[in-house]
Amino acid sequence: MVPEIKFTSINQVYPVITDGKYQVASILLVCLSMIPVSIQQYVMIFVALPPSWKYLNATKIMFSRNEDYDNKCSSNRSQWEWIEEKSFSIITEFNLHCDQESLIHTTTMLYFGMAVFGANLIGSCSDRYGRKKTMVAAGFINIMCTVICALSVNVAMFMVFKILIGLFSPGLLMVIVSYCVEVVSEKKRTSASMVVWIFYTTGALIVALTSYLVNNWRILLLCSSVPYLAIVALLCFLPESIAWEFNKNKDKIILKKIRNIYKVNHGGKKLAGNIVIDIPTKCHKEERIQLMLLWKPYSMAVKTMFLGFSWIFLAASYMGMSYAAENVTGNIYRDFVILTGVDIPACFIAIFLSKRFGHKLTVITSVIAAGICLVVVGILPGESQITIYTYSRLFFGVLGKLLAAIGTDCIFSWTTETYPTFLRSTASGFFLSCSYIGTMITPWVAVWLNRYHPSIPFYTMGGLLLASAAMLIKIDETSEKPLAESL
Repeated sequence: MVPEIKFTSINQVYPVITDGKYQVASILLVCLSMIPVSIQQYVMIFVALPPSWKYLNATKIMFSRNEDYDNKCSSNRSQWEWIEEKSFSIITEFNLHCDQESLIHTTTMLYFGMAVFGANLIGSCSDRYGRKKTMVAAGFINIMCTVICALSVNVAMFMVFKILIGLFSPGLLMVIVSYCVEVVSEKKRTSASMVVWIFYTTGALIVALTSYLVNNWRILLLCSSVPYLAIVALLCFLPESIAWEFNKNKDKIILKKIRNIYKVNHGGKKLAGNIVIDIPTKCHKEERIQLMLLWKPYSMAVKTMFLGFSWIFLAASYMGMSYAAENVTGNIYRDFVILTGVDIPACFIAIFLSKRFGHKLTVITSVIAAGICLVVVGILPGESQITIYTYSRLFFGVLGKLLAAIGTDCIFSWTTETYPTFLRSTASGFFLSCSYIGTMITPWVAVWLNRYHPSIPFYTMGGLLLASAAMLIKIDETSEKPLAESL
């Protein structure tokens, strides 16, 4: 007699199909798509790289954005000149100097502002139409808009399409994390979701290296988009998330997929038994995906509110540390690579600490320590010629970024696991929107405040990290617990 294998929940499927080659291949393909997403987050730093300049008939070259800033801006434009070529950055291309530099901060702010809406749009589309279709469509639009940015004939055209990218690119981030969480069992969820950030960091390092080698903002944008059409094409072969299909009651597809996954993970061996999918009526019922579900009942509203504020504060500080790279020791390429490169070991440390101590303790402890490190950076002299101060600032800056990265990696997994499957991408989209509210103020905090005093940005970011940790105390632990399927 053929045994019957009955599934009433997606959590019952994972022990049968097990984690293996199928999950590794799927996650690797999805993670590759994180590279162009990351590039769009950081490319503006190098597209708008501040050029060096000097007064006409003078020999001294001003390398800092703020060096002799007031005198330069009060002088006639004909009295000074850029040192770099016109194609060096959009500042030299479109002659954005002094007050006009605010257009750069405004573009970055509106890019992340558009991401607030895009994250919810992409999250809802992902829950409604599937993870795969959403990633392919948004990824293609993202690349096409970047190409148009590279061909811009004026700053207005550049701003419009750069801001439009914000509607599609950032929202992909949480769809990718949701997919990785859903294709593996609960024991592997932490590792699967955090491996994504290795590829995210790789994208940031790629854009820094490309900028260092190219020194042409148009070519930089083309190199940051066109090659990644190949990854979008590969996503067309990505299997859809089985958890999403289970939630949408696609019984015939699920039956075939369970057998295929089992066969791949067990060296061609077929799954013996008659598979029966018996999803309870409440799971068949089509839920209306809307943000209001994040605010009902009261306990859910409290959780959503605290997580939302925490994401805002953490994102403003995390991204701010990369944008403030030029203010650490003065070498933006070296400091950016070091500050961003620590995100790779942070992923492995985050995986170890989350498995050992859980998401909650890992996030709160690391974020508090990161906040203290940034306050120390602010206390140390920033413009002193004494080497020990320079490298002490770099040490505490790198340590702060490492700790903040650990907290950021873990909070993505923590938040993703907190909400049920049918609401997961919508919730993730909402919190990603919160993070982009934080990143909207990043250029103003990390760059603009530096004009008043070099310590103010670091005091501000350190304070925001401490506030973020305080907001997370009320959130429950989810590490290595079954995924929720209903409210």
